[in-house]
Amino acid sequence: HLARTLEADVVVAGELDTPETVQSVAAWSAGEIVPNLRYPFANTPSARTMGVVAGCYFVNQLRRDFPDDHVPIGDGCDTYLGMALRDEDGSPIGVLKALWKDNRPLTPDMQAQMTIYASRCTAELLRLRRDREIRKLQDTLEQRVQARTAQLEYLNRELDSFAYTVSHDLKSPLRSIDGFSHLLREQ
Repeated sequence: HLARTLEADVVVAGELDTPETVQSVAAWSAGEIVPNLRYPFANTPSARTMGVVAGCYFVNQLRRDFPDDHVPIGDGCDTYLGMALRDEDGSPIGVLKALWKDNRPLTPDMQAQMTIYASRCTAELLRLRRDREIRKLQDTLEQRVQARTAQLEYLNRELDSFAYTVSHDLKSPLRSIDGFSHLLREQ
């Protein structure tokens, strides 16, 4: 929707995957959704975007100014507008960027739309991260339940073995007591 709103040629919403790479969670290019991709962001407009709060705007000669930018989509674009996506404590967690093939002047409407979409993308990234944490906790909980179940099964087998041994060991003395009690009753 951002691509249509801004009439952008390329839009990418990406999450910091490692300190050196971004994993796209949504990408749009040439009028269609593009499969997710992972790309290094050192020495790119996205890296600069991570360092500022308000966002970054670059126009003209992106390839000259950022020769290390090797994102597979966006080749030939001359205008870049990006905003860092940040968590509650202000740490960058991702980037939202729009690119145009022509020189595009930055307007207040573009900035406002980008801010609105960045806010929504941030909320979605935080939700995705929490969902991953919940899944990870569920997986570890399942593992802990399985481990405890195995431990309880082992302890139950040990208890059964102990009960069998005790009952077996007590049979002989109980038979003797029973025999003596019959003799005493008869006498």
